[in-house]
Order: sequence, then C-alpha cells, then structure tokens
Amino acid sequence: MNFSIIRIRVLKRSFSSIPRANFLSTILETRWYITGFSNEFRHGLKNLACLIWPTLLPGIQPVEKKICWLVCPFVCVWSKKLQLLVISDGKPGHENQSLGLADAMARLRPAVISVVKLDSEKGFFGRLGAAVRAAVDFPKPDFVIATGHATHVPLIRISRKYGARSILLMKPSLPVSWFGWCIAPEHDFLSPPSAANLILSKGALNRVTAGTGMRKGKLFLIGGPSKTHGYDEAGLVSEIRRIAGNGGWQLADSRRTPATFLPAIRKEIPEMEIFPHQESKPGWLAGKLAELGEIHVTEDSVSMIYEALTGGARVGVLEMPRLRPDARVVRGLETLAKEGFLDGGSSRQPPPLAEANRCASIILAGAWHGY
Repeated sequence: MNFSIIRIRVLKRSFSSIPRANFLSTILETRWYITGFSNEFRHGLKNLACLIWPTLLPGIQPVEKKICWLVCPFVCVWSKKLQLLVISDGKPGHENQSLGLADAMARLRPAVISVVKLDSEKGFFGRLGAAVRAAVDFPKPDFVIATGHATHVPLIRISRKYGARSILLMKPSLPVSWFGWCIAPEHDFLSPPSAANLILSKGALNRVTAGTGMRKGKLFLIGGPSKTHGYDEAGLVSEIRRIAGNGGWQLADSRRTPATFLPAIRKEIPEMEIFPHQESKPGWLAGKLAELGEIHVTEDSVSMIYEALTGGARVGVLEMPRLRPDARVVRGLETLAKEGFLDGGSSRQPPPLAEANRCASIILAGAWHGY
C-alpha cells in the first residue's frame, strides 16, 4: 500500500515541565508517510516510544496527551530517507571515518549515502569549486559529513547552500561553533571546550561493526615507523615469537610496514599464516576484526587499535620505540590501558567501543530538537 504524504503541524509551545521541551512539537512537524510492510515500516514501529513516552511524563497537559495518542496510529510510517553527503579529501583514513559515521546513521535511520571526492583538486579554491559543482549531481542533503582540515570550507559552504547540518570529524582548525556538529577524539584535548555541538569520542570513528557469532582466531596487525614511533624489527619479531608460542596465530602487515619485516618473520616463524596487505581485498580486515577472539597491534597503528576494539576482540599492544612520549595519540593509548581496554592476554572481554553508533545516536536525537 502507498498513501500520499500526511502533514501534521501543531503550534510550538513551551513544555517547561517536560525534558527536551521541543521534542513533541518537532516530531509532529515531521513528514510522515505510509510505506507498507518494508524497512521503513519496521523503522517506524521502532519509534512508537517517541510518541508514547511524553504521555507518561508528569505535568503534561491533557491536550498534549491527546495529540500524542492521535498521532500514534501513524507510527507505522517513517520520515523520508535521510540524504547523507560525504565530502572526501581522498585520504583513505579520513574517508573511512566519515563513512563510519554515515554507515552508523544509516543503521539507525533509512538513508542514502553519496560521496564527493576532492582528491584530484589542488588548492583552496580548487577544492571548494569542485565540491560545490559535484554536490549539484546528488540529492539535496540533510547532513554533510567531512573529515580533515582540507574539507572545512567546502563542508561549511555546501551545508549552508542546501540548509543541511554539517558534521566535522577530527579536531577542527576553525571555531567549533562554525559547524553543526564536531566529533573529535578525546585525546586531542588537554581541556576540551564546553561546546554543546562537540562530541568527544574514544579514538577515530571507523566502519568496523562487532560480530554476533562465536569468536575465534588470533591475529597480529603490524604497522611501521610513524611521527610518534620508531621501529625495532629484532625486538618486534622476538615479541611476536614469544606470544605466538602456543600456535594458532595469523599476521597481517600494512602499507607502512618495512619490506624487510615479512621475510624476517617467515624465517623466524615459518608456520605462521601471513596476509600481505598487497594481496588483501578491500574490506577484508574489517570483516576479519568482527570475528576474531584476540588481536595484538603494534603501538604505532593507533587507528587499527581502535578498529580492533570496535570489532569486540581482546586487544593487546606490541610495544614500539616511542619518539614522542607526550604525543596526544600516546596519551589516548595510555588512557585505554588504564580503563582496561588493552590487555590481549586477559580472559576479560571488554565490550566493543561502538563509538560510531553512539555518535550517530546523539546526532539523530539532536536533529529532532533543531540542533
């Protein structure tokens, strides 16, 4: 069945005795439509509580309660699909963060995700012009998502042009108030600003989702030299040999892993199954992380550590020489260790981080209230 759109509007009024005062008036001003027994129908049913819970609050006026119950027959419907526009600067790590949030929002609300890539453009005006031109080819966005400093101005320009809410990931180089939402790792701030639109996350968001089946398998994830860490191949091989003594381990390297490492580990542990990054298909690691029971990651590979924690496995850290012990990413890892997230050999199973889901929930809840 497919009925025409029904619009229900009520005059906004002050509900001073009700938490989230403008929730009811906002929800009633949303477009609703009947879609039949589809994904939209299922998502609509899940929001029955959005209309029922205000009737249970003390201090609600009788007319307000009647409005709630009047709308309840239409809870089988759900608003139009969200249009999510991702602006990518071409860096895989940045795009992975943006798509991680977009995927999480799409799990909570039916959504269409589009991507504008700026990697072929150089300079401030080149990226800005390319973003504005490319956005014309996509549906009018409800949210525009971007990661990285090069995307700041295109993000602001497109979101204002189309009246969309902007979402910036990573600590901004422009004022937080210039964006609709900012999501930044908590380790980026010694003293975070008290901004209502700032969401602090544990590490960078990613596209990994925790698996629901039986966890099995053990994996080493190897990075390489970085701005914050050096590289000690002999010490690393020795540590892997010690941990892998009970067998059953696999190993995967990355783009930063020195070319001498895999021959060294094959010589030292010839029985270990190895997955070179050049031979791995896109998305392979994300799927692997969702099913493993234990993962050890080199300390320099901060993004992979957070991805492993998101997958839900027990996670340990392979120490690497620290070049900058006071670096913000090192502070973040020390905080994770203190909170009990990093202890791969322990039988304790910490819950998956699920930071993308948490941030998406906050943003979509805020959207009802005009944030």
